[in-house]
Amino acid sequence: MNRFSKLLFVADSFDDDSAAFGHAANLANNNQAMISVVGLVDALSTREPRASNASELLNAIVERRQDQIW
Repeated sequence: MNRFSKLLFVADSFDDDSAAFGHAANLANNNQAMISVVGLVDALSTREPRASNASELLNAIVERRQDQIW
């Protein structure tokens, strides 16, 4: 019997989460579970230079976080 069917991994932008994510991925694999990843972002100014509205601000935040991850 599998102990887990779903796992949630929260990635903090302040720490190197690679070892913790590896552990979570192994748990998911060993239990044939789905893993969801949530990435936290630092507080950002609403005065993002490239953002003229809320949608552009959200896109800028996501793009910045993706650059940090990859």
